[in-house]
Amino acid sequence: MGVFVKFAAPLFNTLELVFYRSILGCVFTLAAAKLWRKTLLTKNFRVHLRRSGAGFVSLALFFYALPKLHMSAAMALLQTSPLFLAALAAVFLREKINPPLAAALAAGFAGMLLVLRPAGMEENWLPGLAAAASGAAAGVAYFNIRRLGLLNEGGIRTVFYFAAVSTILSAALIAAGGEFSPVNLTGALLLLAVGITATAGQFALTRGLHYGRAAVASALMYAGVVFAGIFDYIFWGGIPDAAAWAGIALIIGGGIGAVFCDRRRVPAKTPD
Repeated sequence: MGVFVKFAAPLFNTLELVFYRSILGCVFTLAAAKLWRKTLLTKNFRVHLRRSGAGFVSLALFFYALPKLHMSAAMALLQTSPLFLAALAAVFLREKINPPLAAALAAGFAGMLLVLRPAGMEENWLPGLAAAASGAAAGVAYFNIRRLGLLNEGGIRTVFYFAAVSTILSAALIAAGGEFSPVNLTGALLLLAVGITATAGQFALTRGLHYGRAAVASALMYAGVVFAGIFDYIFWGGIPDAAAWAGIALIIGGGIGAVFCDRRRVPAKTPD
């Protein structure tokens, strides 16, 4: 998805990319619901709304930052969500931070600072901060995805409400600020590719967090940083410097350490 977003960024603004990605997600999810005869009715709309609102903020910030940063750096900053979750739980829920978790948090946040510096903090600091804020919002979204799994919500409903809320919010913001950009054949194909890959990724993410162990699923999501680095090098020749790679390594190590130090997470019920 990130590759296609970077290719489409010169043709569409951030909110347009969010809108098309989301409305295509609605279409694909409705088709999946019909194919597998799943209902979209839910008794947990408030949890869906919290997950979708946080997801929309994270998506918009990430789509804004991605075209302006190395893909590996942007993806690493997005994957700081476990670090933010653990820190927020300590502050607002007064949960104790044991020494291993404290070390993981310190490593992860130190890595974030290293990534932000070579990502262009001096000249282009806003995209770096936006990517980091995207990680914080993603942490809230992932927490609510996990909660929806415990409430026995289906993955199709989880993905659908996120896509629907993001479609409504992005369309409203675009309407308030102006008009949609024209769409040519190249733009249409890129948008279709964004919608397909994003929806497939959402189904995989939701299924992993619903069915699997949260710590393992969260740790495996860091593979996205590796793929992002490979794609960035293939298509744009982007190679972060040594300090950025050190920061990425610290974020991955700290993030994996944080999710495995979190003993509060338990396996979810099997959703429909």
